[in-house]
Amino acid sequence: MIKKFLLIVIGIFVSICVNSQTLHAIIFADTNDPSIGVYVKLDYINMTLEVNTIASATGMRLKKYFYEGSICSPMNLAKTLDNLRTLKDDVIVFYYSGHGVRSINDKSLYPQMCLGSHYEQNFFPLEKVLTAVKSQPARLKIV
Repeated sequence: MIKKFLLIVIGIFVSICVNSQTLHAIIFADTNDPSIGVYVKLDYINMTLEVNTIASATGMRLKKYFYEGSICSPMNLAKTLDNLRTLKDDVIVFYYSGHGVRSINDKSLYPQMCLGSHYEQNFFPLEKVLTAVKSQPARLKIV
């Protein structure tokens, strides 16, 4: 399933973004999770390799924002989004691997990501990522 998705993404990049300047690849992976960390680590490795392949195949410069293990944190995600600066021909890809959560009082259409241990202070709303990515000038945005 993920291979089909990645082939489609590569096709989109090649056909739409050949003239793009920079591929901003933001990857957060909760590899320390005791129940799924091993699989998240494999996912992280595959995605980092895939964005490198996409950048190489399209001729884009790759700007890496790769976070896993202990640096996969809400603070680092907020900092990355706050400091993200793109141009109109750039591409942004945000990818998260880990558990998602939703509280009873959550009004958002989207879940929250668990960035670190399963404590509420480590939850980060996907909606914040969407808002930050939408605000950037970029040719293609994938979350």
